[in-house]
Amino acid sequence: MSDISLGVDIYAPALEPPEGVVSDFDNPPNKNAYGHATVFVVIVISTLALAGRILSRWYFLKKPHIGDYILILAYGVYIATAACVYRIIGTIGFLVDQWNVRAVDLASFLHLTFVVSNIWSVFVPLIKVAICMEWLHLFSPKGTRGFVFWSSHFIIWTNILTYFICIVLLNIACVPYERNWNKLVPGTCGRADTARNTLVTSIINVVTDIMIFIIPQKTIWHLNMSKRKRLGVSIIFAIGIFACVAAILRLVFSVQRNGSANFTHSFSAVIATSLAEGICGILVMCIPSFPKAYSGMNIPKLVTSLRSWSSMARLRGNNSRKISTSSSVPSRSKAQYLELNGNTVPLYEIRATGSNLKGSQTDEIHLTESGIVQTTNFEFHEDESTAVTTDEHYRQHPWTQTH
Repeated sequence: MSDISLGVDIYAPALEPPEGVVSDFDNPPNKNAYGHATVFVVIVISTLALAGRILSRWYFLKKPHIGDYILILAYGVYIATAACVYRIIGTIGFLVDQWNVRAVDLASFLHLTFVVSNIWSVFVPLIKVAICMEWLHLFSPKGTRGFVFWSSHFIIWTNILTYFICIVLLNIACVPYERNWNKLVPGTCGRADTARNTLVTSIINVVTDIMIFIIPQKTIWHLNMSKRKRLGVSIIFAIGIFACVAAILRLVFSVQRNGSANFTHSFSAVIATSLAEGICGILVMCIPSFPKAYSGMNIPKLVTSLRSWSSMARLRGNNSRKISTSSSVPSRSKAQYLELNGNTVPLYEIRATGSNLKGSQTDEIHLTESGIVQTTNFEFHEDESTAVTTDEHYRQHPWTQTH
């Protein structure tokens, strides 16, 4: 960020405006609505995608592998990146020209861009390692050393090494350290060229994203199955093409940023395309697991169960309302519970107002008063008879005979 030079007056524009343009510090033209919408959409989509992946791998297959754990870690870092972008929008705005920003207000923007650059440099290798572990798990049987194996390992170690160097250069660029984001602090930033650093990582992203797209496609089209099935599987893994497009756009904006002094505007575009590339990476990892989650959920059966439950709940509700409005059962007082002594408790008459049952209808019963409505006496006599002969006994119970 050493390419940003500030004037002595901290309340002056952070960049000299073009001829005929007047700086607007109070309400500068911006694209904050687009920025907020972008952050909201990527958070929702990435969360739903991760939920589908977890549902498939943990709940249905019950076979998560190391790539799934790395994916969860990458998701957390991605959400932190989106949160920083949201904060950036809240400082000077999104896609705001630098001449509409006071020099004193620029430090907070640069600080957040410095933080988000470090976080992004952690996210990229994490998500690409997770994807390559998935490719190795799906397309490279253990013990084989073919195209998938070597290509995936090339992507893994290239990204780990590249972004490790990127983080180091980003943090040693300026002396003192605060000058990395606060250009009002005296010092120098000649130890590393952060603009060129962004350009190099963008080129590497394009190359590795294209490789990530090619690996499954090459394997799928060599599978021993019909062309129609291969096409269907290929489409599932085709989301990688969008990651390639986002990476190419990020490269274009990185080139523009490298040749522009309008850092606040040009770097906002780099951030937006980085978020797009990141969400595509998460989808590349998660979407292939969606068919398993869908089939495991048995959606038709689930819909039928929900409809049945809804119908039964509605039926019970109708019956409850009918009984509560049609039946009247007086409350029982304590005096109406009598001890049974002989025939002292009278029987009460029950009058039924409904005689036919149709569908869910029930008889409507009215009691004249509460109490015991009927009693029934049972008598049991046991007659022990010894008239059963031995022959009859053995005929009925042959297993008791002794031989």
